[in-house]
Amino acid sequence: MVHVADLDDLRIFTKVAQFRSISQAARSLGMPNSTVSRRLSVLESKLGVSLLRRTTRRVTLTEQGREYFSHCKEPMTLLEDAEQTLTPATLIEEKELTCWFSVPSVAMFASKVGLLEPGAFPTLRWSLFCGEALSSTLATAWQAAANNSILENLYGPTEATIAITYYRWDQATSPAECVRGLVPIGWPFDGQQVCTVDDDLVPVPTGESGELCLGGSQVTRGYLNDPEKTAKSFVHLKHTQDQVWYRTGDLVRQDQRGCLFYLGRRDFQVKVNGYRVELQEIDLVLREAARTELAVAIPWPLSDGSASGIVGVLSGSDPVNDKQIIAACETRLPRYMVPSRLYHFPQIPLNVNGKIDRGKITEMLANWGR
Repeated sequence: MVHVADLDDLRIFTKVAQFRSISQAARSLGMPNSTVSRRLSVLESKLGVSLLRRTTRRVTLTEQGREYFSHCKEPMTLLEDAEQTLTPATLIEEKELTCWFSVPSVAMFASKVGLLEPGAFPTLRWSLFCGEALSSTLATAWQAAANNSILENLYGPTEATIAITYYRWDQATSPAECVRGLVPIGWPFDGQQVCTVDDDLVPVPTGESGELCLGGSQVTRGYLNDPEKTAKSFVHLKHTQDQVWYRTGDLVRQDQRGCLFYLGRRDFQVKVNGYRVELQEIDLVLREAARTELAVAIPWPLSDGSASGIVGVLSGSDPVNDKQIIAACETRLPRYMVPSRLYHFPQIPLNVNGKIDRGKITEMLANWGR
């Protein structure tokens, strides 16, 4: 079986070839550092091209490449214009796409402008999402639009070569498996390992929550020219001293089947007036109350690096419904987690990877009304 995650590897490969520099490509892709990725050399040999050879947007695969990407039609079109992906209906129709791979935020925008009508994407055979938590509401809507498509939720950080686990969506059974309204991240690819640990890096019992650590051939050795950060993120667990594991900072729970359920990020846990708050938990309630996927909770206002409250930022919702939205949040959240105010943006800002940019939203709030 060819792991569909390798399509995103090809995007990284193309960026490196375009810039003729690993560091420039990493900046373009928004990587936190130039990550040492052994998969680049693997792609070189399998695709039959040189790493520093310039590639055009339209690429004809070699015999090796066709075998490696056996589920893709030849020639393959590589789309590097971010604006194209924000109008998927037009793009899918014009290019007769059979495989869609993006962050969920792109699907959120499609939903906002009414593009996810049932049967809207009949040509799609694969629908792949990675890079952000995928909500069950969005998965259900996309599956209805791409009714001939297999939908998979992929998970993995850059340090694990983009994607390392997968979960295949089933319209009949998957909605009941979702936790906090989020699609599970599933099982690791063949040959890769996952482990859920506590704060002391000790594995937790099945069913308990903890930080997800990753191991295996896809996990890089560390960060280029940054031994201090490498030592913090790449560790030895107490039960496997001979293996290096990457600490993701993601909180998960694993069931008896080995399926992983994403619960949130450690760095999305903030203190508000002395209470520990999970922002993604508020996100979920806010999106359901506002009936839009483009809704995020932001710690605000800030003072000396800490927040004294929570506000909601929405796109695609009518301000006349603000009181009802906040009232709906009050029925499901503790008082200290309920947004005190809602802000309406024409568009939710995204970072270079197409993910919702909370930092940019905070900057925009700071300039609000000036």
